[in-house]
Amino acid sequence: MRLQHSTKGSAFLDVDDLMNLDNIGFTVRSSTDNLLVLLTAEILGRFWCAVEIATAYSNNVNTMVMHVSGDVKKNIADDVSTMWSKDEFALYLEVGVRCEDIEVAYKALVALHRFSIPLDAGDDVLQPTLEDIITQAKNVDVRRSTWAPNPETIIHIVYDTTSLTQCCVGNIFGELCLRNRWNVKALKVPGQLIDKTAVSLVLISKNLIGNPLAVGYACKLWKLRIPCVTAISQEEFWQPSEKSFAMLAKGKHFNQSEQAIFESVYLGSNAEAANAMWNVYCNLAWRVNPEGNHAVMNAQFKRILEKIETEWAKPRKAGDQERQVSQGFSEISLSEVENKDMRAGREMGGGGSSTSEGSAMVWV
Repeated sequence: MRLQHSTKGSAFLDVDDLMNLDNIGFTVRSSTDNLLVLLTAEILGRFWCAVEIATAYSNNVNTMVMHVSGDVKKNIADDVSTMWSKDEFALYLEVGVRCEDIEVAYKALVALHRFSIPLDAGDDVLQPTLEDIITQAKNVDVRRSTWAPNPETIIHIVYDTTSLTQCCVGNIFGELCLRNRWNVKALKVPGQLIDKTAVSLVLISKNLIGNPLAVGYACKLWKLRIPCVTAISQEEFWQPSEKSFAMLAKGKHFNQSEQAIFESVYLGSNAEAANAMWNVYCNLAWRVNPEGNHAVMNAQFKRILEKIETEWAKPRKAGDQERQVSQGFSEISLSEVENKDMRAGREMGGGGSSTSEGSAMVWV
């Protein structure tokens, strides 16, 4: 997404055309100047990725490597003959790729210089690295695109800052919001100020409830009555147990150092915090999958953006008006809730519940 806006050339992502993968080798061979391999531990074991890499090498297509995550063995080429079945190698032959083509291509690939962009990289790392890649590419030039956000439309984004994946998703959401002229302020370090005219987006993931910084900011937004929409990406929805909310209400959810982080962000009561987080998990906005087809992702994000714009435009209640703490988690017996969770876990096969999509959740 950012690469396309950083170059005067045309960037093609293979997942955008999954219906025509049979033609991917022809595309690489006939109309590709540069192949950028986003290197992970899994990519070299994927059938069509191997087709692209081998075809690029055989046809002298300029190939570059950007390391994203995981480790790749230096002698990975030695494993090629055992990475796929006989039937799969037969399919390779149908698209013009032999086992030895993949072996020699992989041997050359692992010897190439690797650019590095961590999943949680911010713009200060991302943009210079992309420009370095473009500089070494053939027949393309760097183009610096800028977006001018509306200073009056501010959005705070909250996510699990301990997860590289969620950091990446948070950056993608921030980029998409910026392109729609939102002034993006991600809440990812202690001490950040909340703009009382803002709207907020909370990205739900399994460990969100375990992140004291994210929980602190989510509770602070709730306390200040900042309108909020929630979204889920990269995971199935996971509902924390009642014990988690009860322990949060009693100030026993986090260890000492985590509690200090939580309290450095949120100054309200523990009972209010449990109530706030309960509201986060009541309903979810629609799923957005940045790894999928570009057109689908844009359609999914548009749905989220419409909810954000709707909530931003609604009249606000006074931020200093007292919240009603109605869930009463502080009154729950932990031993009683543990027994209940154990029974639920046996019935469900786990400690939480999951669903894929839901309606929008809004705080007022």
